Amino acid sequence: MKRLHLITSTGRTGTQFFEYFINSNTVDAVCKHEPRPSRRFKLYSNLYLDGKISKDFIARQYCQARSRLWEKMKCPNYVESSNFLFGCIPALRRIAVDLKIVHVVREPKAYILSHLNHRFWQGRKKIVAKYLPYWREPFDLDPHDRNNPIRILADRWVFVNETIGRYTDRGNCMRVKFEELFSPDQSIACNTISAVADFLELTINDHTKTAALLREKKNVSPKRYRDGDITPADEVYIQEKCKKMNQLYEFDRFD
Repeated sequence: MKRLHLITSTGRTGTQFFEYFINSNTVDAVCKHEPRPSRRFKLYSNLYLDGKISKDFIARQYCQARSRLWEKMKCPNYVESSNFLFGCIPALRRIAVDLKIVHVVREPKAYILSHLNHRFWQGRKKIVAKYLPYWREPFDLDPHDRNNPIRILADRWVFVNETIGRYTDRGNCMRVKFEELFSPDQSIACNTISAVADFLELTINDHTKTAALLREKKNVSPKRYRDGDITPADEVYIQEKCKKMNQLYEFDRFD
């Protein structure tokens, strides 16, 4: 069994970067971003959180899904970067008692706009989100808000981050801000990724290469939606819904 670590978030937090960084610029670790099969673990997360499946079931499914990948690995450390696993942390702890978790958080309005720009609530993504049971997280929405993608995403931001926080409050967890990881100030960005590497006990080969990797853009959403596309009513909803978590994460956008 490989030493297992998890990088997780709400999604739209740049976690794909870690696959490039760890595989090309650290020692004795392999990182995979949402390796196949992965999407089923979003369903498993939500089913588990709603009490429909057990930790043992998810643990068995995860080991089966990753066994071939682990067999091919020659290094001892496996890091998975995936927002689909946010609700599977108790199951992963059955597999790896020393599991380390990096929780990446992003300011909620920027997260919402990125998701909208990534075609959330459009085409087949809208059909899946509306009609596939347990694809959406099991939180309650006012009936008037159930077809409002901005309010759905605001509630999802709170639900997913609270879930990860609840499972990681016992230690062995590091919280990282998207805004610091990808800061335009190179020293802040490099210090943040160095802190992540230290937490995961990974050795960086070349700090100059780290800076170059941070400058590369991965999976960036086109700018179809901007701040001005959010109505004043939705703006107030985001502020009120996310206020407590914004304070916890020390986001000051709404101050």
